[in-house]
Amino acid sequence: MNENEQKPAEPTEERRCLNCGTMCTDRYCPHCGQSTSVRRLNKATFTNLTTSSILRVNRIFFSTCRDVVLRPWKVISEYLQGKRVRYTSPVMLLMLLAFYCLLFTHWLMPGKADPQISIDSESPFIATFVVTFNFLISNPGITALVLMVPVLVSVRLAFRRAGSGRFNSVEYMVAGCYMLSAYYAVSLIVLPFDAIFRSVDLDWVKWLYWGIVSLMAARRAFPSSKKKLAKRMALLGLYASVLSLLYVMLMVTIVFLIAFVVYVIQSI
Repeated sequence: MNENEQKPAEPTEERRCLNCGTMCTDRYCPHCGQSTSVRRLNKATFTNLTTSSILRVNRIFFSTCRDVVLRPWKVISEYLQGKRVRYTSPVMLLMLLAFYCLLFTHWLMPGKADPQISIDSESPFIATFVVTFNFLISNPGITALVLMVPVLVSVRLAFRRAGSGRFNSVEYMVAGCYMLSAYYAVSLIVLPFDAIFRSVDLDWVKWLYWGIVSLMAARRAFPSSKKKLAKRMALLGLYASVLSLLYVMLMVTIVFLIAFVVYVIQSI
């Protein structure tokens, strides 16, 4: 055979996808996307599947965490443009990071989640309110999650003259999830130092970081001069303060109503 002639490619083994029955030669089924290497379950494969399903910790998860910390505006832009395979979905990323942040905070710094107020009362009405209040003020990340809705509405109002109307509510929610994920990711990075230097409050580091990346993200999403950007950021702060206050009052009212209903039911 001539050395310049290429050897014929060896035939690739054809496998049947166990999920949909499609015959395929690739690592993944072209019809449903399941791996063609799926075999009978054993202890190792079951453990791996269960762990990956619960934790969702893989290469894409870590690369998404890295990108939302360094360039959250890039993640948001590419995800909205349809480049989604390379990133963990915004809701899943937010839920996982919030869970890890809360879990590791309780492990490394149990004192940080101690109740901030204490009322000696046997009334379930008051007890429910106190528990809810303590939970919110003891976990600034949860507070940020609760306030995400009024903040996103404030962004739309503050930047309405800069074209905020071209994004719909779902796209704003995606942006909010990724921006809040950046906060949680940085919180996990700061947490070991916070646990070591307990006498120093490092929460300002997280909020300073989040403020800077929020400013940079706003500048890229709504390009404008520095003067107009400063004016709109000031409006954003004003709108966010007012709407967040109203939102918190609404949440407190709902908590009071729930506690009152519980109290009435138990009193019957």
